[in-house]
Amino acid sequence: MAVAQAFTPRIAGTHARGDTASMSEMLRRVSYWNLVVALPILGSMIVLREPLLALFGAGYEAGAAPLVLLALGQLVLNAAGPLTAVINLSGHPRVTLFDNVLVFSANLVLCIILVPRYGMSGAAASTLIALCSVTLIQVAQVGRLFRIHPFRDDQLRCLAAGGVAALATAALTLLPWPAPLLEVAAGGLVFITVYITGIAALGVREETRELAQRARDRILRRGSTW
Repeated sequence: MAVAQAFTPRIAGTHARGDTASMSEMLRRVSYWNLVVALPILGSMIVLREPLLALFGAGYEAGAAPLVLLALGQLVLNAAGPLTAVINLSGHPRVTLFDNVLVFSANLVLCIILVPRYGMSGAAASTLIALCSVTLIQVAQVGRLFRIHPFRDDQLRCLAAGGVAALATAALTLLPWPAPLLEVAAGGLVFITVYITGIAALGVREETRELAQRARDRILRRGSTW
């Protein structure tokens, strides 16, 4: 949300200037960073779903399947970036209204069909389908309205690093753990470590190196002040 909000004020300005190239570059950058930040959080929730839910008490593990479905929906939504903001702030709020009505109607119908049969898993599946549907629709709409899209090649490297991190964390869950909290902490640490290592090994753009350098310099400056 923070990344998207930093991008939102610039949409109207670039659209008013007719600078579609800058809007496209910013949208792709925001979509990339959305995915980079969201993937280790949502990926850890998917892999560590049962010990994570066990932290809330006995019986909560029944929500493991719905948690996976909801996390996948959020991952798709984050990977595409703030498409709703692009459409709204570029003078097409009616398009967003149409999208919302369509997705709400589809979600309602799917809930009526799936919830009585599958319970909360059916509700989560309905939400997943709704999120994926609105994302695909908005990707097509942004492509048609502005001839741009929110994806770039390093998102694939990010997904590959996340896949390797998920496999490493899943292997860790096969071990016996004395407490769910310890498993979640160790699994989360393994996921983020393998994930960052994987991204670095697969290669990053110059902007990522510059951002990492700025972050390191800021931490060092604050450390010296302390």
